[in-house]
Amino acid sequence: MQEDIIQEANKIFLENHKPVTWFERAIFISWFCAKPTCKFCYMYVIKDSIKNPRKARRRIESILAETLIAKMCNWKIGFLSAGIASWSTKEIKEVLENMMKITGKKIWLNLGTMRERQLSELKEYVEGVTGTVETFNYDIREEIVPDKPINKIEEMFHFAGQNNLKKSITVIIGLGDNIKHFENLREFVLKWKIDRINFCRLVPHE
Repeated sequence: MQEDIIQEANKIFLENHKPVTWFERAIFISWFCAKPTCKFCYMYVIKDSIKNPRKARRRIESILAETLIAKMCNWKIGFLSAGIASWSTKEIKEVLENMMKITGKKIWLNLGTMRERQLSELKEYVEGVTGTVETFNYDIREEIVPDKPINKIEEMFHFAGQNNLKKSITVIIGLGDNIKHFENLREFVLKWKIDRINFCRLVPHE
């Protein structure tokens, strides 16, 4: 039954879209997070050892070197990502401004939920923002990502719409979603007119 659905979905997709692929590079700029409570995250494991965000982030020269390598390899920048509150808005703006000088393109952000003031300040350099939903199994979501409430993500998407920014979500395969949770995903995508979904595969480590 599921195989039939997948084949039908593939047929519809190919009738409406060209089968185009490309490489993307997500650029991570810190390993500090002010809310290291996501049970699947590396920062959840190291949260007690890193207290100072300035000691747990990359130099801007390193970030721009990676951006330049991606440009030379003809890779797109998937998004700029950092732990919550590891960089100030002013500092993020400087990073984005310099990245755009290299890529010539606006950058997607994956920095947790962002306030309206932040989005207004950064929108000149930003293509879209990412809501870290992670799982649409609402029975387990609060336990796995206790500091990522859906309503805060929706607030950010509301502000993003007002600032003409695109919207994406992240979903981690392997946390506990199955076919019965697809309706939650569908409703969310349609409600907020999601432009992109980033699917990540959970690879557990001790």
